[in-house]
Amino acid sequence: TKKCSRGYLGAGINAFKDVAGDLSLGTTQLNISLAGVVYINQQQLVSGGLQGGFVQKSISTAAMQWDSQYDQATGAFNSSLPSNDVASIPAAHYGDFSAGLAWNYGAGQLYMHSNNQLKLNFGIAAFHINTPSQKLNPYITSTADNLNLKLVVHGGAQIGIAATDYELVPTAVFFKQGATYELDLGTMVRWTIRSQSKYTSYVQGMALSLGALYRLKDAIIPMMLFEYSDYALGFSYDVN
Repeated sequence: TKKCSRGYLGAGINAFKDVAGDLSLGTTQLNISLAGVVYINQQQLVSGGLQGGFVQKSISTAAMQWDSQYDQATGAFNSSLPSNDVASIPAAHYGDFSAGLAWNYGAGQLYMHSNNQLKLNFGIAAFHINTPSQKLNPYITSTADNLNLKLVVHGGAQIGIAATDYELVPTAVFFKQGATYELDLGTMVRWTIRSQSKYTSYVQGMALSLGALYRLKDAIIPMMLFEYSDYALGFSYDVN
């Protein structure tokens, strides 16, 4: 991370590998990320990020079973019989690129314990911008298997109720990828059990939040969040 007077830049790298199932469906991914934050003024900032990476997908044909390997004499599967199908499927390789932008606003409370602060955030991100082809079987040329662009739009707020220990924390998030979409809306009520000391670490803050989200046409999601100092423990459950 590199800081300057009006913001800072950050970079990162992450690697992921997974092998699943009897056919050893493998995914190996390496991503490089670059993000920046710019302070507009004392209350607002804008952040943006780019991510690019390389993906390899593979599958093993060794454990595949075919109709032609059904032994009529024994009435059972016989792996020694020829499958009369492809001996192997080469790995698929592709690049994957994403980008996002976010805005944050924060107006602090006028004095300690006034609890009249207002915080807002809004963001938008696009994943798989290049809609790469992830087809594993090159022998099938009639069917495309492109990874659809995924769009995420989210927003939220933290609204202090003046002269109380409570805040409203509404949130909304929208996902769309191909023909599928999801919309979650809801709010939590945050109760400050104990305020954290502002200039020292002698008193650790503590808060409890309760609320729910509604996933459009699907589920109600009760939520609970307990915060202590810089740590948080949450629980949610989809009821549908």
